[in-house]
Amino acid sequence: MPRRKSSKPTTLPLIETLAEPDPLVGLSLNPGTRDVVLPSVEELRELGPRWIRYLVVRKFQNLHSGQNFELDWIIERYKSLGVKILVLVNTETFDEFPPSHGNPEWMTPEAGYISRVSDLTQKLAAFYRDKIHAIEIFNEPEGQGIMPEDYGRLLKACYTKIKAVSDLPVISGGICCGEKFDYLQRVAQSSEGAFDAAGWHVLGLGVGDFPFPNWKYGELRDSLARARAAAGKPLWLTEFGADLNFTWPDNLTREDAVAEYLQRGFEIVRAAGTDTVARAFWFTWKYPNGGWGLVDDTGNRRPAWYAFQKAARIPPPYDITRVTFTPKVLESGEVLNVSITVKNNSTETLPTQDPAPDFVYDEGDTFYTRGFPDVPNAFRVGVDFDGRTGIDHPYRWGLGAPLAPGESRTITGGIRLTQPRERAYWVGLVRERVAWIQDRQGAQTIAVYPLTAPLPQIVQVKLTPTILDVGDVLQVSITVKNNSNETLLTQGPDPGFVYDEGDTFYTRGFPDVLNAYRVGIDFTGRTGWDHPYRWGLGSPLAPGETRTITGAIRMRNPQFVDYWAGLVREQIAWLHDFKGAQRVAVRAPAGAIPQIVAISLTPTTLSSGDLLQVSITVKNNSNGPLETQGPPPGFVYEEGESFYTRGFPDELYAYRVGVDFDGRVGIDHPYRWGLGEPLLPGRTVTITGAIRLHSVRAINYWVGLVQEQIRWLQDREGAQFVVVNPR
Repeated sequence: MPRRKSSKPTTLPLIETLAEPDPLVGLSLNPGTRDVVLPSVEELRELGPRWIRYLVVRKFQNLHSGQNFELDWIIERYKSLGVKILVLVNTETFDEFPPSHGNPEWMTPEAGYISRVSDLTQKLAAFYRDKIHAIEIFNEPEGQGIMPEDYGRLLKACYTKIKAVSDLPVISGGICCGEKFDYLQRVAQSSEGAFDAAGWHVLGLGVGDFPFPNWKYGELRDSLARARAAAGKPLWLTEFGADLNFTWPDNLTREDAVAEYLQRGFEIVRAAGTDTVARAFWFTWKYPNGGWGLVDDTGNRRPAWYAFQKAARIPPPYDITRVTFTPKVLESGEVLNVSITVKNNSTETLPTQDPAPDFVYDEGDTFYTRGFPDVPNAFRVGVDFDGRTGIDHPYRWGLGAPLAPGESRTITGGIRLTQPRERAYWVGLVRERVAWIQDRQGAQTIAVYPLTAPLPQIVQVKLTPTILDVGDVLQVSITVKNNSNETLLTQGPDPGFVYDEGDTFYTRGFPDVLNAYRVGIDFTGRTGWDHPYRWGLGSPLAPGETRTITGAIRMRNPQFVDYWAGLVREQIAWLHDFKGAQRVAVRAPAGAIPQIVAISLTPTTLSSGDLLQVSITVKNNSNGPLETQGPPPGFVYEEGESFYTRGFPDELYAYRVGVDFDGRVGIDHPYRWGLGEPLLPGRTVTITGAIRLHSVRAINYWVGLVQEQIRWLQDREGAQFVVVNPR
């Protein structure tokens, strides 16, 4: 970009834009006591959803007129906000469970259960014609045991009667949890398309690779596309959410993880377009004694509250969508890494200027002193901080290249901090010489401590990319500064050297040389030599000199592991360690599955009443965490018991190990154990348990690995002939 010889910089105004509510976004309110589960008027005003979803219940329902007295209260309570209401009619509206399949009540829409339900939906639609804005017919009908053809007939009858008295949109019952495409397609066919939009629940679907690849019930984009095709009409996500108690990356608090999930989820939903997703209702505001909700049981706002508040507004034309500062605690001389994601929601291409992403400032620099004065109309991101004097946002970076309409880009950079202190930093987006578009985004307190001694130090670490496939290369970049008054000697391998995962500096022929300085990479769960991947500095490093050492590791195994850097004086000491810790996900090839890798059934000869000890080691070769259930490892069964009789029935999708045997009658693998906790990709766990054997006999026992209600992934592993003698 051309540089302008400029006059003295000026402080620009911040454009105050009033964000409009987005008609896409709603809030699904959890049923319960109104004073507990319903937000105040002011709370809902601050949150800003355009829609709410509300279940009408029998306690307040007049079956003759259609009036619901609590719905009246809801309408009056939120009238001043102009919020639209999706009314949910469900079994609670009637205090009547659906008939079983084959019951004559399903056969004739003119009489029986279908008639009772459709009559009431018609009365509701007529009574509230100008006061509500859509009706949803049932919540998760598949979970209530209703066959799709039965539900289709019910939906068609409701649709016909509602449309006779009102033009309210009719939404088919939300189907859980983002993967029952066959059920949705059969509903669409059997109802003959008698709905205006298809209800669809997405709870526990991955948003891209977050929180893990292949997480729980699939991926959100794929689910939306397939559901839209199955329904033949746009979707209403009448429940969309995530539970604090799901398995989340352990480098995030679970509250922050849900907020990140919400933000990414709504980005995906918006990108899908309104012909795919017309409405999306986050579940929920408050969920007492549970892990859902934007607020906790006492009403304290969780991070997801603020993420929802932003999601509920139409995105501005130019938007900072994500900000991170790392690390939050540094030693003097280390680099504060800055990452800022910008989305161009406008129809214009955004021009930009230098410095390019990845540029590193020294504390006290400004974009002016480093030779990058502001160019009129160029877009840049900038970092400002408490107590700053002089030009605002002195640390600014360009976007790298013009940003096209609809494009999102992450801009990275660094600031080498030298002054020991603690203060807040934040981010803004500027159109140079025009105005600040956004400011005070992603505020974070950063603490800098004095360097304890004039020793060499790592000042910056980059490990990229953070998501790879097996066979890809993890790029390593470690910047070292020599703060000492002596030249640092070094050894091989030279910068640029590529290790294969599983190598060490020893196996590759670079054993440690006394007093040589090297950088190294270590990781969680490592066995054997620490920091097995080491690189020399290339040549001796003079006092005061700074140098960046690069290298790479070719990843061979699926994993979800923390990697970090250290600086060593070989055979003397590690001078720096645990720098730049980064979670790295390596995805397995398509179809890779968990497997049993070790089995022990002992002793093989025992007396009646003794314990058969079971030990099974499982490795997760897949891309996602393995959810599990009870009983925990260590649980002891008596012969003749089963996981059912001991109170641990199979839970859909949970992974367990099980023991089966010759001549077994009844449920297979009656002795089952959970993994203890979700097993992350690439990790291994050993599950132990025992069975107290009483029957005098000699038979084979063996082991299997199951995903409950789905399939046995392995079976008849580790077969062992066990002899039980009389006592």
